[in-house]
Amino acid sequence: MIMVISGDSILEDFDDDFQLVIDKKSSKSSRHSNFLLDTTETIDCYLGQLSKSGSTFSNFLFEFLRTADKKKKIRVRLVTTINPENIELAKELTRQFSVYHTDASGGDFCIIDGALYFYHIENSVHKMARYHRQLLSKNVPFVKLQQALFENLLNHAIPARDKIKE
Repeated sequence: MIMVISGDSILEDFDDDFQLVIDKKSSKSSRHSNFLLDTTETIDCYLGQLSKSGSTFSNFLFEFLRTADKKKKIRVRLVTTINPENIELAKELTRQFSVYHTDASGGDFCIIDGALYFYHIENSVHKMARYHRQLLSKNVPFVKLQQALFENLLNHAIPARDKIKE
């Protein structure tokens, strides 16, 4: 394991395939935006709560989706919980992307281009609560397993358009 401390970030590199990144909440720069900008084909995401005022990760995701280069033709599939509080946001996202409803199970994760898994670790009463913690993995078998789990979530989800009609 390698630990690198630089400015507002700590990077624990367990091997070439897994990294735990810990950023101070006050940090202006984020790895969220970096890996989203590098997307070339697909973004598959699960957001435990659909909200622009939610987690830092969801904020970066919404900002990226709003400003994404339309010429890249990135396919975005988003599975989340749609409820009366976020129905307008769901409608907005459904105009451009594939959005699906499922019952809440918590957590936020993304799979980028089928090659990078990103999990935003929720803050808890843990001593690291003043930090953003993310798990990144490029381990091929692990990412494929997470992709299969996402596909399973997607197969059991309801298209947002159907949920909104309800």
